[in-house]
This record gives sequence, C-alpha cells and structure tokens, in this order.
Amino acid sequence: MIIKSEEKSPEGGQANRDSVTIDIESKSPAKVKAANDNGQAVIDTQSISPRPVTLPGLMAAEIPPRNFIVDPIIKQKDMVEVVAAAGVGKTTFLTSLVAAIATGKQAFGRWTVSEPKSFLIIDGEMTAEELRRKMSVALEQYGIAANEVHNIAYLSRDYGNIGFSDLSSPEARKQILRQAKDFDIVAIDNLSCLINQGSENEAESFRPVRNLLLDLKSDGKTSICLHHTGKNGDKPRGTSTREDSMDTVIRLRKSDLHSATDGASFLLDFYKTRSFFGDAGRELHFHCLLYTSDAADDSLRVDLGGRRI
Repeated sequence: MIIKSEEKSPEGGQANRDSVTIDIESKSPAKVKAANDNGQAVIDTQSISPRPVTLPGLMAAEIPPRNFIVDPIIKQKDMVEVVAAAGVGKTTFLTSLVAAIATGKQAFGRWTVSEPKSFLIIDGEMTAEELRRKMSVALEQYGIAANEVHNIAYLSRDYGNIGFSDLSSPEARKQILRQAKDFDIVAIDNLSCLINQGSENEAESFRPVRNLLLDLKSDGKTSICLHHTGKNGDKPRGTSTREDSMDTVIRLRKSDLHSATDGASFLLDFYKTRSFFGDAGRELHFHCLLYTSDAADDSLRVDLGGRRI
C-alpha cells in the first residue's frame, strides 16, 4: 500500500500536494494521521526517523563492491579533489585523466583503468574552443579521434549553460543530479568559478556543494573536483571542511623543471587518502612536453603525452 503525505503551509492554508510518498508495506515507522479531502491518507512526517541496522545485519547485507575505476587510487563513489596553484596544470591533469578513463586506457602510463567510464564535465571558466582543443590532444595520445568518443559530455558555462554557474543554488543542484543519472563520473572544473555565494573561508559556503557531492555518491557516482591551493601552494585554499568529506585529495605542485616553453611539469602527491597507502601513495613527477618524445625512463617521471595541452 502506497500513501502520500501532505503538510499544511506555514500560514495554515492549502496543503502542499508535492510531498513524500511512503510505502506502508515496507514497515515504515511513519504514522498515518488522517485522511485529506480527497480521501488520501496523510502521513505525520515528523514521526519519520532513521532506522539503525545491527552489526550482524550490516555484515549479512548484500552490498555491491566498490570496484576500482583507476587502480589503486580511485574507486566507484569516491569523492576526489585535485588541488594546485593557478597555472600548475589542474585542467591538463584532469583532461588527460578523463581521456584515459573514458577510453579504458592506462592512465599516465602508470595506473590501470578497469573499463571505460562515462564523464559529465561541468566547466566554469574555459572557452568551448579550449575545451575542444585540450580534449582532442589528450585523446590523440591513444590514437583516438575526439568525434569517436561518445561517453564524454560537457555542461559548459561558455557554451550556453549559464544556469550552472553557481553549484550552491538549489536549482543547479537539482539539475545536476538529474543530468548526472546517465554518467558514471562527474568532474567539476573548478570550485572557485562555480561557487558564487559566501566566502571560501566559511564552511557554510561549501555546505550546499558538499551535499550535492554526497547525493552523487549515494547515486553511485564518482566525483572529481578541481580547486586552488593557497598562496604557499601547500594547502587547499579556504575552509578545511571541504577536504573533510573527500576520500582522496591529490595535490599538484610546480616542479623545478617547469618551463613555459615545455608545457606542464609538476609533482603529484596525495594530501589525503582513505583507501590506499604505501607505494601507491608515493610522490610522482609528471612532465608534459611540447613536442613528441619517447616516454621518460625515470620511474618517478611520466610523460603526459608528448604534446602541450
């Protein structure tokens, strides 16, 4: 038996018909108060409460395993943050990572991708021309033309999606959750451009976006967010509440070999991890060359693809 709940408006006027639907046969703790004018049962929503599960119940539950998307650093439903100072290579790193995951190729010649996954990329600052150019070059690493890849999609602020310019708005959150249903991974580039309310230093300003990311996780989605570090380049900028909820925080720092003529060159380390440690978490050196070259032979150095992107 499925019945609908209704609540009176604050002024005591007409009841709101857009309310919760409860399945009584699921033994919900909600209580039936009365019937409305249409004969529908009305639920006392204040009586709905969490239902604890015992440890034996949790141990016996059939919980699907969270498989690796990128072994050993990213699993299904992970919330990942990539932080770096401006100009170090956050978007270059993300674009190369997306190209590898979307095509099922080895990421950066080092990390195994289990199978191709689909991406929804929410971009707040790049022009559509730059988005197209960067992804085309990243996919060329694997000998794949961009127009042959159908599992990458964009919500681009530059390409007509002005409504997504503030992730902290309730409407944007609702729209993104709906759009994300068809994708495995949601990437956000970047938080500074796409949160327009409050101060970065205040926990409250990130709360709506944190809830969005947690809702995506509940829906089985993985999220990857780009953010800036502070002036010293060591710590993520703004409130530490943002990193509290993340499963993995990847930090990129400019290396001594960085040159504007050679493209991106940065050190990668893991500022925070939950599910891996040891050799998997060691610092790596990534280098993106301007012209085609052989992959670097140093075990701590990885060529991002031989072309500046």
